[in-house]
Amino acid sequence: MIRFFHSLPLAFLLFSVAFAGTALTGCDRAVVKKEAASQDAKSGSKDSPVVVETSKQARGILEACVGRYKKLTSYEDLGALTIRIPTSDPLSPKVITEPMRIAFDSPNKLAIQARNLEAMWSSKANTWEAVVRRNDFKPFGKQRLVRPLPNTIDLTWLIVDNLGALLDDAIIGSPIQLQLLFDEKPLAYLLEPDVEFKILESKEFDSAKCDRVQCITKEMKWVFWIDQQTRLLRKYEMPSQWIELLVPGLPPTLDLSKAELCVEYVGAKANESVDWRVWQVPGQADDIPVRRLIAAPPRNTPPLIGKQLKEFDLIDADGKRILDSAQRTQWITILCWVTNDEIGENFVKVLMSMQNELDKRSLNKAEIVLISQASPSEMVESLKKWNCAFPLAIDTENLTRKVFSIRSPTAVVVIDKQVRVQHFDEFGYLNLVPNIVEDLQRGV
Repeated sequence: MIRFFHSLPLAFLLFSVAFAGTALTGCDRAVVKKEAASQDAKSGSKDSPVVVETSKQARGILEACVGRYKKLTSYEDLGALTIRIPTSDPLSPKVITEPMRIAFDSPNKLAIQARNLEAMWSSKANTWEAVVRRNDFKPFGKQRLVRPLPNTIDLTWLIVDNLGALLDDAIIGSPIQLQLLFDEKPLAYLLEPDVEFKILESKEFDSAKCDRVQCITKEMKWVFWIDQQTRLLRKYEMPSQWIELLVPGLPPTLDLSKAELCVEYVGAKANESVDWRVWQVPGQADDIPVRRLIAAPPRNTPPLIGKQLKEFDLIDADGKRILDSAQRTQWITILCWVTNDEIGENFVKVLMSMQNELDKRSLNKAEIVLISQASPSEMVESLKKWNCAFPLAIDTENLTRKVFSIRSPTAVVVIDKQVRVQHFDEFGYLNLVPNIVEDLQRGV
């Protein structure tokens, strides 16, 4: 994993960059217009804040909710990811839902139904089994993860190898219930000192009277509906501009401030018996049981995947050669195309997080090389401001983009020591890259 569960969802950092193949409709994600970034926080059309307590008290309510989950011995909900899009009839919005359910019985019984994954413990074989649930998103083919059940489930066990990448959704992040139950620092990205806190008017959800805490940061807002009696989270509103990433093809005139993106935790309960009979992981006769999920080549694999590239050089802003494919200094090269703007800055931040992950895992046979068509002097200056020390290649004529048919602002290509293309992602999605590097470094 590049990012742990308490880190920002990728949509927060790269909400202008699409991730292909996992939209709710089964189509490619649309690229959100840059102007949409400020719609949600500026309009305030759905809920005008009724400030009845200080920001410190609002923060305290959310922190009390977070602390409540650390003391639970069991938890269960019927959660659902819900998108409501306004139509010509104000009383009949278009509603899209997907399961986002969790059940947990300490210390090691866990079941999950999320956007990309269904998983559950098995008492018969003392195992934990998981499958990718989306018909339009099958990165692991017919593989069925079958792991020995640990004595105690913790975050490290839960996110190891590609399972963590599946749970950490590209747009909305990981299921917040998992963050609250297992993360040492849940919601850390929303408990930073510079986050603005407000208390909105209390409302009822699922027959529960809820305190509502609003968090605003980077012109985006979240709202937490917290049960006044149980202190459990009952509803979780996310920035509505993310909807355009999840539902492509929305009309450009749609006012996203009037739409809603949330997870609703119907029936949330704690420290009560879990009815495991209602939980199961679907299976097929041709499922392939594996101890670790291994990424298969993606659909519509680019023609260069697996092929050896012709010799090429990459030149920096001073005209010096920083990469000679015929004389490699590292076994593995991660080529990353960046732009000199907010998208590029956010992408570089994610790349630096990935470098930290590579370092932690002693994956020292790989190097990250940036490629940009921007003005050499301006790009060099931007990298200094971003505190980025990755080598930078300048390609003002876009020759490298043409070789790989890259159309999006960011992209990633992984090349092995034989100069063969082992990974290509036009949208700069990085969660699987450390695992690919690890396999290559081991000689897999």
